[in-house]
Amino acid sequence: METKNDFKEEYFETVTSKGLLERIGFRYIIKEVMPKLPKNAKVLDVGCGLGIYLNEIHKLRPDLELYGSDVANIGDKLKPFINFTQESGDNMHYKDNMFDLIINFHVLEHVLNPHDFIVEFKRVLKRGGLMYVEMPNYMLAMIPGSANFYNDPTHLRPHCVSSIRKLFVENNLEPIKVKVWYNWLTIFGFPYFFLRQLFMIDDSLSIWLASVMGKTVGGLAKK
Repeated sequence: METKNDFKEEYFETVTSKGLLERIGFRYIIKEVMPKLPKNAKVLDVGCGLGIYLNEIHKLRPDLELYGSDVANIGDKLKPFINFTQESGDNMHYKDNMFDLIINFHVLEHVLNPHDFIVEFKRVLKRGGLMYVEMPNYMLAMIPGSANFYNDPTHLRPHCVSSIRKLFVENNLEPIKVKVWYNWLTIFGFPYFFLRQLFMIDDSLSIWLASVMGKTVGGLAKK
């Protein structure tokens, strides 16, 4: 599959590290997965963007060998410790059985056939290696307002626990944890979001409702 740089520079300028690093799924990876990786393990972020996740991983585990891939030509925007390749996640140049961990945040909802990506992730993953994928929860397709899944015109399909588990099982991967991530602080903040929407005339209740239903669903599997 050919890759092309069809992302405007302005897109990457709108991406901030704070929101991404606060994702519960990423915090789970940092807390539960990263400490168990062997010394000098190889980690690949498919759809790495500006390398925000890899930058944070480097701070915590500078011994790890970090790789990033993306369809956009953004190699000059990444830190030198990130080995970058411009390519699509369903057709990568890496050798078989190369990585100890593959992470893939909010990419598979943008593709026609996520199965092809899982197949390729498995190919380049070592025996016993781990992969984590995360997408918007299918429930977001049912809520009104700005948090609705289809407000992003590049979104093709939302996912649920059973769809992620099926992607793993059909590719002979062992599901370790597949779940909807909830932000409980936001859920209990209904009075704040209600007053914010009432007086600021924004769409805060849509954001609150998305938190109640669970914004994201993530899955960790072992090869």
